[in-house]
Amino acid sequence: MPEVESIPEAKQRVRQQIADGADGIKIFANSVERNSTLTMPLELAQAIVSEAHAAHKPVFAHVANDDGIEVALKSGVDILAHTTPNGSPWSSSLVQQMTSTHTALTPTLTLWDEELKGHAAPDDAEQWKRKAVDQLRTFWQAGGQVLFGPDIGYIQHYDTTEEFALMSRAGMNFPKILAALTTNPAQRFGYSKHSGRIAKRMDADLVVLNRDPERDITALADVRYTIRAGKIIYSKK
Repeated sequence: MPEVESIPEAKQRVRQQIADGADGIKIFANSVERNSTLTMPLELAQAIVSEAHAAHKPVFAHVANDDGIEVALKSGVDILAHTTPNGSPWSSSLVQQMTSTHTALTPTLTLWDEELKGHAAPDDAEQWKRKAVDQLRTFWQAGGQVLFGPDIGYIQHYDTTEEFALMSRAGMNFPKILAALTTNPAQRFGYSKHSGRIAKRMDADLVVLNRDPERDITALADVRYTIRAGKIIYSKK
């Protein structure tokens, strides 16, 4: 079993990461090992979250099951990274806990295709994906805040087409998915006064698409130009 970091060590590590320029902290509320899933002690998670919040930094939590979600919620984590299709369906009471603590969700639905590739039968992979979609549906229908994110870095699947399609499959319409890309993260990370919308005196950070996403949600992945601070930084050839 991996050695558990002490609370003083964890707090010092968080302080060092923030001093080195970290914009946020991520904890592994669950760690999936070869034959088991380990859950971070609540006291350790609380210490890490407290240290990060003292520096006004958001905290993300990787969760794998209900136990990990409980640790994340009780420690005051800001954002859950991932749905948990290898665990139980999310009950209305669990989702109520999430929304009452104003915990946001980055669903990363495409992750499960990549995670199970070569390790599970197609039917099993589809079942995981279906459970993840159902969990997202339960969350957003309860009023939870959704933040877009495909877990790039851990997986090498850079095309976001499937992520948008799966969010739509969870019942999210174009305005809600657009908000997950724009106004929701701007609000969550404290940038809403200058980012997330097209208006005078707002940051000129824009994406120009080739097609209308209101007609086909996957058009959000069909980028023509990316504009940062008023300058084109990407142009589709």
